[in-house]
Amino acid sequence: MKFSTRRFNEWLILVMIVVLVPFGFEYVQNNWNPLPKAVDYLFNYHPTNIVIALGTIDAINLFGGDAVEGFSITWLTASIYFNIVLFLILGPYLFFKGFKQAKKNQENAKPWYWYVGGAICIGSLMIIPMEIKHLYSYSSGVYKSNMESVEKSRESDLVRRELTNVGFKAAEYEIVKDGFDESFEIGELDLEELKYVHSVENIYSDTLLVISVSNPEQPELGYQMEVRPYSESVLRFRN
Repeated sequence: MKFSTRRFNEWLILVMIVVLVPFGFEYVQNNWNPLPKAVDYLFNYHPTNIVIALGTIDAINLFGGDAVEGFSITWLTASIYFNIVLFLILGPYLFFKGFKQAKKNQENAKPWYWYVGGAICIGSLMIIPMEIKHLYSYSSGVYKSNMESVEKSRESDLVRRELTNVGFKAAEYEIVKDGFDESFEIGELDLEELKYVHSVENIYSDTLLVISVSNPEQPELGYQMEVRPYSESVLRFRN
């Protein structure tokens, strides 16, 4: 066998190991389940997910008034160290040692541990694009969520601000024109360029008027306000 053909076959076998072994392991586990599910953590490409999960559980317990467990040596936390040793130490060591051993024989044939180390190294390199995709998806989702939250908060402030302006105008209308009666409507205030829909909910003589505001595009942003023209607290938002 020619030298180039041998080298090609060696790398081809290595790639096949990288592709077939994980799929074969997953297939066997899913169909026959010979090993406990916890064994999956021994080959976890995202060991930091365990830290995030444990931290999330502690945060939930903290806000719920329960005891915080913290980080102790368990099967999950031990798997983090195992993955670090596997991907950063053991894999490169076996791969490099296999190269050195192959140079000692005439045919330059690779020993079995070269294939094991090479498969681990390729698997560790595959973490990089997976992590980039994971971080991109996470950051995009968080950014989108934050922007939606900011936009909703800004819209809520605008709704409340406009309702406050209408409330002050209504109080002024009552004091100046003595205008509250059962037929009173927001349109009598002669306010222009109102962005949202304002309406009178209840009129309790000239001492209390309840008005509301709504946004047809975002019904959840509706608010109600009590207008007391002759009180120290003229305006008050209702819950």
